[in-house]
Amino acid sequence: MIKDRTTLLMVMFAIGLTFFLANSLSEEGTGQESSLRKEVFELSDGFGYQILNNGKVLVRQEYIPVISGNMPFKSQEDADRMADLVMEKIEKGKSPRVNLEELESLEIVRSNEYILAVP
Repeated sequence: MIKDRTTLLMVMFAIGLTFFLANSLSEEGTGQESSLRKEVFELSDGFGYQILNNGKVLVRQEYIPVISGNMPFKSQEDADRMADLVMEKIEKGKSPRVNLEELESLEIVRSNEYILAVP
């Protein structure tokens, strides 16, 4: 049940993100300047981040992606590094989806620390 719920949430997130990115990229063709920015915010038990484009939220991430469960980022710096990576991907026109190797390279997680979520 929990695995199905996690999978459903991940699929819904991906669909929503695709919609927002498509909308955002279509605005670029109309001569409007795109201005991506990030915000790191504090939660009761950690940190999260959001990426905005012209004031519209494209990505709001309260939990570390890829891993099972709802674990917020342990530090403001971890959330900030992840937001930088996601912004860079969006600016390059790539999918903002991250993988375990990227989390490890940013030193946010180690592969033996958490159970991975299966999309």
